[in-house]
Amino acid sequence: MKLKIFVSSTCYDLSIIRSQLKSFIENMGYEAVLSEYNDVFYDPQDHTHESCVKEVANADVVILIIGSRFGGTAMPNLQSLIDFKSLSAASFKTKILEDKDNLSVTQYEIFKAIETDIPVYCFVDESVWHDHRVYEKNKENGDVIKNMKFPSIDKDETAPYIFEFINFMRARTHNNALFPFGKLEDIESCLLKQWSNLFQKLLSQSKSKSDTSKQMNQISEQLNDMKALIMSSVNKSDVPKEAAKGVLKFRSLINYIDCLLPSPDIIFKKQSWEELLADCNISHEERFEDKNGKMRLAIVKNDGTFFLATFPFSDDSYYTHQKDWSEFAAISNDVKQIIVEAVRDTNTMIKELVYYRSLLDDYKKKIQTSSPSDEDVPF
Repeated sequence: MKLKIFVSSTCYDLSIIRSQLKSFIENMGYEAVLSEYNDVFYDPQDHTHESCVKEVANADVVILIIGSRFGGTAMPNLQSLIDFKSLSAASFKTKILEDKDNLSVTQYEIFKAIETDIPVYCFVDESVWHDHRVYEKNKENGDVIKNMKFPSIDKDETAPYIFEFINFMRARTHNNALFPFGKLEDIESCLLKQWSNLFQKLLSQSKSKSDTSKQMNQISEQLNDMKALIMSSVNKSDVPKEAAKGVLKFRSLINYIDCLLPSPDIIFKKQSWEELLADCNISHEERFEDKNGKMRLAIVKNDGTFFLATFPFSDDSYYTHQKDWSEFAAISNDVKQIIVEAVRDTNTMIKELVYYRSLLDDYKKKIQTSSPSDEDVPF
C-alpha cells in the first residue's frame, strides 16, 4: 500500500506548484492526493468542502502551502467535523479559532489533520513570511494594522486570517516547524531531508525496541531459570523454602550492592545499611539535575569518585533497597549464602550502578553546562 500524501493549499494561485508537487510525490513512489485531480472522493451526499476535509483523515502525511490567497470561505456545516475544544489545546495561539464562520476550506483541512494527529509539513511563501513579521510587530495597534497594506496578500481583508493561521501553526505544542520557500525546489529539498531523517529515526527506534524486547525476553528467561534452580535445590535438600522466595525478592538488592562491594563477603555481615555503606567506603548519596532536567543519583565514595544509577532516579526505588537490606540482613547466613550464590550464578543483568573515576563536582559541572553524551551518562 502506497503512502498517501495530501496537498492542502489554495488552488488558483498555487496551481503550478501543486502540479509539480504531484509529480514529485508520485516519482518517489507515493500516492499524491490533490482535489483538482479527482483524487478526493466526492460523496454525492456531501458538499465538496466536506469531502475534502473528510479525505484528510485518510492521509498519512499532509503538505500545507500558505501563499497569498485566503481561498474560499468554508461551508458552515464543516464546523461539525472538527473538535474545536481539542484543537484549542493544540496551540498556544488560537485567535484564528475565534471566528469559525470565516475560516477557509484549507484551514479546515489542516484542523482535521491536527485533530487526527497526522504529520503536517508547513511551507510559507517567503514574501508572506516577511509580511507576517511586519504584521506581528504592528497588530496590537488597531488603527495602524487596519489600514496597513501587505504586498504579498491578494486581498487586504484576508491578511489577519492568513497571519493568525501562521501563528496557530507556529505555536503548536508539537509538529510546529514552518519552512519559508521561494521556489518549488526549496519545498522538494526540504521534504527529502525531513523524510530521510524521519526514516532514519524510525529505523533507530525500531532497532531500540527490538533490543529492548530481546533484553526483556532474556530477563524473563533468567528469572525462570532462577526459579527452576532454587526450586530444584529446595526439592533435593533441606534448604528452607524462604530461600526460593528470597532469590526473587532480593535479586535487585544484591545486584545493586555487588556494584559497591570492595569484597564480595561483606554482604554476609549482619549490619545496618549505614554500616554497610561505610564498609564500602561510601561517603553519601547526592541527587542533582543535568542540563536536560533529568534527576540523577550519585553514590559518592570517600575519595570523591562516585557511582551513578543507570536508571532515572526515584526516591521509591532507592529507599526500597534500604528497606530490603534491613530484612535481608536479619536472615540466617546459611539462607543468605544460598540466595546470594543463586543470584550471582544466574545474574547477567545490566548493573544498577556505573562507577566513574572522576570527581563528582567536576562531572556535575560538565553535564550541567552542556548536553550529556552517551559516554557521560548511563541513561
